[in-house]
Amino acid sequence: MIEFNQTAGYIKQISIRSTVISTFQGSGTIVPNSFLTSIPVQNHSYSNFTGRIDVPVMVAHDSDVLEVTEVLLHAALEEPHVNAEPAPQVIFTTQGEAGLGFILMVWTSNIQTSQTISSGLNYSIQQGFRERDIHLAWPRREIRHSGVVPGMLTASAEQSSVAGEKVSPAETLGDLL
Repeated sequence: MIEFNQTAGYIKQISIRSTVISTFQGSGTIVPNSFLTSIPVQNHSYSNFTGRIDVPVMVAHDSDVLEVTEVLLHAALEEPHVNAEPAPQVIFTTQGEAGLGFILMVWTSNIQTSQTISSGLNYSIQQGFRERDIHLAWPRREIRHSGVVPGMLTASAEQSSVAGEKVSPAETLGDLL
């Protein structure tokens, strides 16, 4: 299995001028050999099929980092295709604007199944987060309002006039905020 320029697959055929790569999506990609010799190419099956899988996770700022680490390691230990050695590892990478970032790093003897293993890990992580009430991070956005937008007051003002009440635009805006 090789990977280059965000393309991964198996070498199907090598000729003098080009190489045919069978991708995981089922297509055949013809790549000029001159291209393959001028860029970095990762050969995941050169000597063996052992490889590392990194699973990034971003949780809410108020999450307990030790609980997050426990959930990630538990998921790794429960996944049958994750090697015990080298041991799974959790790295606390960021305390960013969006949340707290972690990477679960695991090794497998069959890197060809990395997508399936990652999927299994993600299912297990999600279940562990739900059980411990750990929430994924959501981007925070600040919205500044500098005035009334035309049409914004229409629905609330119409509802009030139907009920026979007289409402000022300031009161209606207060209802929206």
